[in-house]
Amino acid sequence: MSLSPLLQQQLFDAATKVAQRNAITIQWSSFHTWSFFHQKPDSFIESDSINDFWAASTPFTNCVGQAFLAYQALRKTFSETPNLKAYVDNVKFMTSEKYAVTDQDYHALVTIELESYCIIVDTAMHPTAYKIRLGEDPFGCEPYIDTHNQLEQTFVEYAPVNGTNTITMRWKIIGGNWYSGVSRFSEMDPTAALRQLVAPASQCTKGNMPVNKIINTRVVSSEPPNNLPYTALNRGYEYMSSRLKIDFDERQFSLQIFAPDWLAKNAGYAGRVDASKITSYTDPKMGIIKLALKMSPNRDNARSVAATELLDEICEALGSRRGEILKIANSIYEVNPKILR
Repeated sequence: MSLSPLLQQQLFDAATKVAQRNAITIQWSSFHTWSFFHQKPDSFIESDSINDFWAASTPFTNCVGQAFLAYQALRKTFSETPNLKAYVDNVKFMTSEKYAVTDQDYHALVTIELESYCIIVDTAMHPTAYKIRLGEDPFGCEPYIDTHNQLEQTFVEYAPVNGTNTITMRWKIIGGNWYSGVSRFSEMDPTAALRQLVAPASQCTKGNMPVNKIINTRVVSSEPPNNLPYTALNRGYEYMSSRLKIDFDERQFSLQIFAPDWLAKNAGYAGRVDASKITSYTDPKMGIIKLALKMSPNRDNARSVAATELLDEICEALGSRRGEILKIANSIYEVNPKILR
C-alpha cells in the first residue's frame, strides 16, 4: 500500500527535525575520538556502552558519532509516535566500509528507505535531511572548502547496484573534475562501526606521532554569509565558519577562516594577531584567511602561551567551545617527545 502524502511528510519532518538539531549542536572532529582512545588505548566498546561513548564526546564527534546520534534519535521518535511506529526498522545505520585504518577510509550516515525514494540524514556532509528518488539525479550536498582552499561538493545517488538499491557517494571540485572512486553504503551495526572503524582509524600514526586531526566548526546565523556556501534551516542560515588542523609532529595549529572579511570585521583580533606568534595569510583567489601557530618546544614559553590563548579566543568567536584549543595544546605537549620540559 502506498504511503499517504501526509505520512510521507511526517516521516520527512521527523528526519529534518533530528538532522537540524544535530547540525547546530554537534561539530565534526577527528581529534576527540583520537583523544578518547589515546587516554584509554585498551578500551573495548560493549554494545551497552556505545550510548555513553558518543554522549561523552559531544559536542564533538566524527561521522560515525553523528550518524549514531541521528539513528538513535530517529528510532526513538518513530517508536514513540503511533503512526510512525511501523517504520522504526526502516531507519538504517549505514557505512561505506566495514574496516578502516585512517579517518579518511570511511563514512557513515542514516537512511530511511521507502517505496521509491530514500530519506538521508548525514549531518557531517549536509545540515538537514534530504530525499533522493530511486534511479534519478544525485543530490548535491552543501559545498565546502577543502584544506587546499578548493571548493568541493559531495553528490549522493540512490540506484540499483547488482540488484540492490544502494546509496552511492562521489566527490568533485566545483568547476573541475570528479575525484576517482565512489563510496557505496551498506548497513552496519553501530557498535561494530565503533570497534572496526573509529577505534583503529583514530589511533593511526605517522612514525610515532598521531596523524593530523581536523575540527570543522559550523554555525547558524540570522543572515546568510557573504561569498560562502550555506544552507537555509528552520532557525537560520548554516555554514562552515572555520576548519582547524592539528599537527602533532610540528606542534602546530592551522586555522582556515572562510569568511574573507572576518578579520576586517573583527579588527581587535587583527592587531593582536599581528603582534603575536601567529602568522596570517590570505589566499588571493578565494579570500580565505589562514592563521598558523607553531608552539614553542618549551610549553611554558610566555609568547607561545599567549598566542595559544589568543587562538582559543578566535576559535570561540568563530563558534567553537571556549578552552578547546588549550586542551588540544596540552595533548600535543603530552605526546610529542621532542618537547623541552
